[in-house]
Amino acid sequence: MSIALPVAPTTNESSDIFAPADATRSAPMPPLHPQNVGNVFAALREMVRPEASGFGRPLTRGEIFRGQLESQWAAARIISFDIFDTAIVRKCQSPRDVFLFLADHAPFKGNGDSRHFAELRQGAENSARKRVHAAMGTGEATLFEIHTDLATLAGFDASLVPQMVAAEEAVELSLCITHPFMQQVYRRAHANGKEVWFVSDSYHNAAFLRRLIASCGYRNPTDRVVSSCDERCSKGSGKLLPKLLDAASVNRAEFIHVGDNMNSDCALPAQAGINGVWHPLAGAPEGIAPSQSREQALALGLSAWGARTFEPARPFWWRFGFSVAGPLLVGFSWWLHQKMREDGIKRAYFMLRDGDVLKRIYDVLMEGNPDAIPSHLLESSRRAYMLPALGPSAPSLTSQLFVSENPRPVKDFLERLCIRTNDLLPVFLQAGFSSPDQVVGPNDADRLTRLFSHPKVLERISQRSAEERDLLMRYLKQEQVVGVEERVALVDIGWNATIQKSLNHAANTARVKNDVVGYYLGTFAGAQRDAISPMRGYLCELGAPYDRFRPLAEFRQLIEFICTSTRGSLHHFANQGKTAVPVVAKPDHNERQMDAIRELHEGAVDYAALMREEGGALCLNSLDASAACSALYRVINHPTAEEASVVGAMQHGDGMGSSASRSFAAFSGGAFTADKILNDYHRAYWKAGMLNQQTAESMMLRTLLWLHEG
Repeated sequence: MSIALPVAPTTNESSDIFAPADATRSAPMPPLHPQNVGNVFAALREMVRPEASGFGRPLTRGEIFRGQLESQWAAARIISFDIFDTAIVRKCQSPRDVFLFLADHAPFKGNGDSRHFAELRQGAENSARKRVHAAMGTGEATLFEIHTDLATLAGFDASLVPQMVAAEEAVELSLCITHPFMQQVYRRAHANGKEVWFVSDSYHNAAFLRRLIASCGYRNPTDRVVSSCDERCSKGSGKLLPKLLDAASVNRAEFIHVGDNMNSDCALPAQAGINGVWHPLAGAPEGIAPSQSREQALALGLSAWGARTFEPARPFWWRFGFSVAGPLLVGFSWWLHQKMREDGIKRAYFMLRDGDVLKRIYDVLMEGNPDAIPSHLLESSRRAYMLPALGPSAPSLTSQLFVSENPRPVKDFLERLCIRTNDLLPVFLQAGFSSPDQVVGPNDADRLTRLFSHPKVLERISQRSAEERDLLMRYLKQEQVVGVEERVALVDIGWNATIQKSLNHAANTARVKNDVVGYYLGTFAGAQRDAISPMRGYLCELGAPYDRFRPLAEFRQLIEFICTSTRGSLHHFANQGKTAVPVVAKPDHNERQMDAIRELHEGAVDYAALMREEGGALCLNSLDASAACSALYRVINHPTAEEASVVGAMQHGDGMGSSASRSFAAFSGGAFTADKILNDYHRAYWKAGMLNQQTAESMMLRTLLWLHEG
């Protein structure tokens, strides 16, 4: 095995500054010997080979929590719960996101925007804590004290402070929901005769906290509720829990406190001999940046809620659909509704296959909305629309004939267009191929161009184009897409808008009236070539902005997977009496992948239903594209080991009537060699997915790349 390593520089810089002044400069160190590198790597490979004995599956955080709780449960007389991010969960990820909603309530309403008051509210809290600390030696300020400072910062009369406090309490009541697993622990505690406490580091007083937890289902009047601001002492200082236990004369061995903060709920209590059990709230990392809008706060908070509060966790693909695909598709659907109304659209056609789930999400969000644009599904595929449009009016469409992401026999490029090849051997030879069965890759455009430029091939393509154009126009007229006076929408994932451009050019060639506007998750720069009708992009439009375009360009296949359906692709249309009917291929996914797609879509639909209810209650109906795609782009660039492994195993096909496919990011198995691992990496759609798996192959890959990069 040979591995190229960087050679150490041989400059005259002082690499030997610790040598005696009169020492003779030694020759530079030679590069590492390839054979020695090979020996070291062979030893590493033996250690991590796939068949080597492993250490078993690591425990999840939830399993660790349950084990700790069970080990102390029987001896405990009192079970204490932290409140925020333990007993209850906010519908926004960052605690500061709560302040964005103040502007919805008097006396804030009409006096400034949400971000303005959020910034003032945070500043007031910092000011009040400093003021209280100077007076009392503790930073545990009350909400009344905070809003007293906020009134000064906002220029409000001091008499409005009680109303300001009530506004923030109303926001908390609207944003907090129960943690379903913690509620099970709570009910078990009461069923087992335990005494229950709720102890929170909070600027809310105990009276309000009791109201808040009661609204979330914790309603036993015997429960004790304690707030740090009332006690002027916090868990975070390490003093509150010992103070409470000493005052109640409670044996510390009979007390368990459960919370999400490792320091204040676990480490500090343990130092005082108190049983602290850590239950980290998955999906809500400490220090997460506050949201920039109420819509973003709610959308990201709810998506995280679906991933972090179910124990045991919901199936992977439901979680992925709910927390990753859900925000993207909901944001797109809200944007779609707004844009279609602005453009005077009368009917929306969601393009099968990818438009199936887009329509489901749109219909869920628009349920009961009298202003919703009627939605329909429309049979479509690049192959079925592009072939009828081929001709001099749209030269860019001809390049789609060569689309292929996997090697294939050259005859497939014609046969997928329903063009017979059994008598074209001389044509293949003239184009430079050894036979119709010669396997070619996607980078063999020169010979493919010669093949498709041959008069015999052109004649057959022209004939097929005319035949399929008549059938396509018949179908589109049936569905009232063309030949009508009203403007209609075509909705799809996008990229180069090939189907929309094909429809335009085919209809114009057939002299059929068409007035369509395309609405897409994103469009690339190539979409403008040969475009006739308007098109819009949500994440990016004609490749801008670049920061949202780049992840799509690098791994667009993930969105294509999210939006695919379990049905087969449209090949072409055929006559059935006076009706044009679709001819659809068999599903090109195996059962495991079809199950994954179904579960992903159910998660996304569940998220849409939740956003319809929560957004409606809070009068929210839009989501910034950057916020909508943040979870998806995090997966593309920095997947977890679970995401890398499970998503990486999914298959992606070429489309264009082909069933050829390969995995997003999966090692091919077999010989466990460096060359094979690197070849798998270079062929993968998703490089980050290959690198982030917890497998022997991925470890070997990371080591290889490290060696090559020095």
